[in-house]
Amino acid sequence: NMSFGSGHPALSHALWELAKEQSTAQRLRVEITSASGLRDADWMLGAGASDPYCVVKQHNGEETKDSFRTKTVPNSLNPVWHHIGYVPNFDLDHDTLEFWV
Repeated sequence: NMSFGSGHPALSHALWELAKEQSTAQRLRVEITSASGLRDADWMLGAGASDPYCVVKQHNGEETKDSFRTKTVPNSLNPVWHHIGYVPNFDLDHDTLEFWV
């Protein structure tokens, strides 16, 4: 189960790929590719565009924890990350991921 979340309702979609690592059964490989059409969170005049990053959170039914985050892309409403991260101890039958941009 995958869901996209945001601190604000104007979140556009983020492109991602998931692939289970063959070497370890419970380590999940996640690729965060990009996002597009983000709203400008730097709303002050002359502040430039947003400086977005993506946080991947893992839910296991009892707790939620941050797994990893991408780098920040300065002054962009269409960031490209091409970031690969890993979620340890991911249970494919019960855990979910949430992506916050």
